Amino acid sequence: MNLQRDHNSNRVGLFGWAMAAITPVAGAGMAAINQGFAERDKAMRLVRVRDMLAGQGWFDNIQHRLNPPVGTPMHWAQWIDAMLAAPIALLALIVGQVNAETALAFAWPLGLLGGLMFLTVRIGGELGPADGLKREAQWAATIVAALAFPTTEKFAPGSFDHHNIVLVLILASV
Repeated sequence: MNLQRDHNSNRVGLFGWAMAAITPVAGAGMAAINQGFAERDKAMRLVRVRDMLAGQGWFDNIQHRLNPPVGTPMHWAQWIDAMLAAPIALLALIVGQVNAETALAFAWPLGLLGGLMFLTVRIGGELGPADGLKREAQWAATIVAALAFPTTEKFAPGSFDHHNIVLVLILASV
């Protein structure tokens, strides 16, 4: 293992993460702080997390706030709700529910963005060595990923929906 290459990969990934995070944080940061969601999916995910924290059963997939009094069955994965609910529940003990949700509105998508950029650098590095262009392939992949629509939209603060984690899991499967 060449430490210089690993150091370069880390530097490329960190640069990509910072480059990708600047635009969404600047564009959606204040809305995330105020919980002003542009997409209904983001707000609905947070509602589902709040319901889970309030005691709604794991196997109860009905969203009672939609189509009252019957509710609407939801098809979303509960494990994502649980991954969001756990840190909110822990942080809420220290800083309160609203502040915990606000902190996670930044930590969740930007943390996943870090995973996306790490995987992008890895995949780019695997494609480049065939022509002796590993470093160039890493940089190119990172810059393209950082500027792409899914990155700037789906990893913005307040992105509680499932699209960001699906993108990371797709890259992980590659």
